[in-house]
Amino acid sequence: MSRIRLQPLTEEQILLYVKSDFSFEDSLNLDHVPRAVDENVQKKLTEIIIPKMESDVANVLFYTLWVAIDTEINTAVAGIVFKGPPNENGEVELGAGTFEGFMNRGYMTETTKLLCEHALKHMPVKKIVANCRPDNVASQRTLEKSGFKIVMKEETNWRWEIQTSKI
Repeated sequence: MSRIRLQPLTEEQILLYVKSDFSFEDSLNLDHVPRAVDENVQKKLTEIIIPKMESDVANVLFYTLWVAIDTEINTAVAGIVFKGPPNENGEVELGAGTFEGFMNRGYMTETTKLLCEHALKHMPVKKIVANCRPDNVASQRTLEKSGFKIVMKEETNWRWEIQTSKI
């Protein structure tokens, strides 16, 4: 059994999440652990993600932020997103990050595995891709442990993929 529970956020929960004032934690009855939301992430969530959720309700789960909650300590530890609904080939892209203070504990690997398994089994997804910089060893290890394979190496970006048959 996983220690992680994935929670796809509603628009209201995203607005609470970006406040970083524990109103998000209170809304989900989570323990208070200080966390900061990067200004760039705040802007993406409020100016890109929420409008897309409002305009494409059928694909809301492909736009929202999914928060990983460690059920053993009742705390949000990471966030993961799809970067939009599947394209014509059934492919989606992932983006993710572990919250400060929770890195190097296996949370992102567990979170990535859970969301990929869910997407490939229960959503119209055939392939999941992720991109990371060649110097981002932590992301590379997470993707590798999650079953992804490198399919392209460029100077500033490596592309990784996992398909239905890999889960």
